[in-house]
Amino acid sequence: MLTVPLPLRARCRDLVAGVAAFLISFYASATPPAASHREEARATSPPAAQARICTSAQPQLARQLERNLHRTLSQNAGSVAVALQDEHTHTHCAFRSRVPFDSASVVKVTVLGALLHQTSLARRSLTAEERQLAASMITHSDNAATSVLWNRIGRSGLELFARAAGMHSTRFGPGGLWGLTQITAEDQLALLALLRTRNAVLDDTARSYATNLMRHVVPEQRWGVTAGFPGSSPAAVKNGWLPRSQRQWRVHSIGTFHAEGASYSLVILSDGNRLFSQGKDSIEELARVIHEGLEKYRKNTHYELASK
Repeated sequence: MLTVPLPLRARCRDLVAGVAAFLISFYASATPPAASHREEARATSPPAAQARICTSAQPQLARQLERNLHRTLSQNAGSVAVALQDEHTHTHCAFRSRVPFDSASVVKVTVLGALLHQTSLARRSLTAEERQLAASMITHSDNAATSVLWNRIGRSGLELFARAAGMHSTRFGPGGLWGLTQITAEDQLALLALLRTRNAVLDDTARSYATNLMRHVVPEQRWGVTAGFPGSSPAAVKNGWLPRSQRQWRVHSIGTFHAEGASYSLVILSDGNRLFSQGKDSIEELARVIHEGLEKYRKNTHYELASK
């Protein structure tokens, strides 16, 4: 019987762990594949019939969004979570918003927030290298840059930021597997709120910096929740996608939006998609319904005020 020396065993263990971390990181934001790559059956999770999912200071708007969302969700074969917060109309929509999903690359916004929070606590500015890594991580969804920052911030720094941000259900991935961080739509909405409104966690400079990076995501990654947004200014967006043997494709999109009379955040998470393209299409269909509903309400309100 061959006995493997202990040091060699340790090196083999480290090698296997390193390869696993690389593969998860690679798939968390690799270039989206052609729709023909996977043809497995996907799980279904239809919404409860006529469940109350929207509240608003404008009841008519809440009812309209609810009807449209129910109709769209009933046609969705994957498992979807939706969270919306519109400050102007005080509208909040939540569907399966506390259900955990593998984060894929949307966790990179959390990593950026943790970096900015950590440097603020240390009373220092980002270094030139940190700026370069952060820009690559957000605008190009660079996995290697994410791994560097993930390791530098450390689990304690990530968890400290999550607690401060009110992201109580977020569970960071083991070791270097940041793409397997467990997130919820509710927590992602709390994260986006930090970028949109003044708070004690991220100062104005940090919020502006993070939002600006998300507004400069490369064109080929500006899909998802941006679909149907009528505003002329670019939305702040970050997407993620990850194929796994269970629950198939995870496809997510989060973003903040500003237009005349509008300021809101939108999170749509999904899994159980047998194809990447199906997850993307489902997210964009839901996003269009939400943008259209909010825009229609704003136009009708402006018309009514102008007629008086």
